[in-house]
Amino acid sequence: MEVCQGKKIRSRQGLRVTLLAGLMMWLGLSGMVCDRAADIVVRVKKDFLFQMRPEDALSLAGIRDQNGKVPDGIPQREFILRLDNELDLTTNTEFQQYKDRVKRIHINRVWMTIQLNNSPITMGQGEVALAPKDASGVVREQDFANGLVASTPQIKAGDTEVRVPLIWNDGGLETTLKLLRQYRFALRFSSAFQVEPGMPYPVGEVQVKLEFELTFVVGLV
Repeated sequence: MEVCQGKKIRSRQGLRVTLLAGLMMWLGLSGMVCDRAADIVVRVKKDFLFQMRPEDALSLAGIRDQNGKVPDGIPQREFILRLDNELDLTTNTEFQQYKDRVKRIHINRVWMTIQLNNSPITMGQGEVALAPKDASGVVREQDFANGLVASTPQIKAGDTEVRVPLIWNDGGLETTLKLLRQYRFALRFSSAFQVEPGMPYPVGEVQVKLEFELTFVVGLV
């Protein structure tokens, strides 16, 4: 009888591991599941992609392409590109069954990868900010301003296939972990660039990917 009960317990735990692994994969988080007593360790990866087009910032400021060049008499010469990406796991019913069993989340590493860069200008140092989403899914601008967590090196014109780690600000790692535990937040990548009158109008695109490698420690019971 005891042997049968042991088999049933192991079977239930195995089923939970399988369900959790399937859930992580369904959410776009890929990784390996390992049994550790009453806990399981799930190593996951989540990517956030940002597509930056400097010409969009110029166009938004009313600065048009003048025969392929930046026109004379421009009112400002520095512009900032801000792009947002979001993650919200709270809308998934299956995840709600497991979120209270997450005991710890570790950030193994975060990388910035430049996947594509045919932009003719250099982007300045990047800034990474996180902000929580409220119950209605709204993110406040002031939370982004208070949520700077890390920076990245500048992106030189034409740089591609570059992969570098993020540089954490003071308290940035702790802030990121806190927001990860809420399972719904927005992530913003910002970078500034400068133009001069008469220079080629900056037509092109920079694709930046932030790669999060995390470890979730989840209790089975």
